[in-house]
Amino acid sequence: MVFVAGMQILGPLLKLRRNSFIVMVSLAFGLGVAMEPQVASANGASAFFGKNLDHNYGLWPRKKVCDVFPEVMQVKMPEACQVGPGSVEVSEAGCTSIGGNYTAAVMHKVKVYDCANKNGLCCKKYKKAADSVRTAVILILKTPYCIAVLIALLLNLIMPVDKEEEEEVQVKTKTVVGGDIAETILEKEAAFV
Repeated sequence: MVFVAGMQILGPLLKLRRNSFIVMVSLAFGLGVAMEPQVASANGASAFFGKNLDHNYGLWPRKKVCDVFPEVMQVKMPEACQVGPGSVEVSEAGCTSIGGNYTAAVMHKVKVYDCANKNGLCCKKYKKAADSVRTAVILILKTPYCIAVLIALLLNLIMPVDKEEEEEVQVKTKTVVGGDIAETILEKEAAFV
């Protein structure tokens, strides 16, 4: 019902090619975003790991606005027990019991940029201004009404007006005034949308 009412309002304006093109492109973007909202944000409507996907993927992944990434300890060189010409991976107590030379594991810190199995808790600190702008842009791009209106405004600003719309139309009419026929010229300006 709302769509029909809107089309009744737009009906007279759609006679011009420019206006019908603007409405067509705006509707295409609005309906496209309504059907595929994950284009702007990768988390989808009800993904189980939606926040992980939002952090890693999408038009503007959230990891791009992360200021401090978490660090984890990673094994650079595993522990080893040198026994004769070869080495065996056993604990320190096991190595001493077999009479070997024990070497402890070498660990180092590594920043984790991707988010996996943390349900979106993949950044210690976000850049507040950049994260706010990102959230606003993603919200605008995911809302069908908003993106359709913005596309219509942009096209209305950049598309040239047809020449037929710019010219003034003069309409000659005959009126009867006191029995005399007089010609009057009525000027009518074309409506700009």
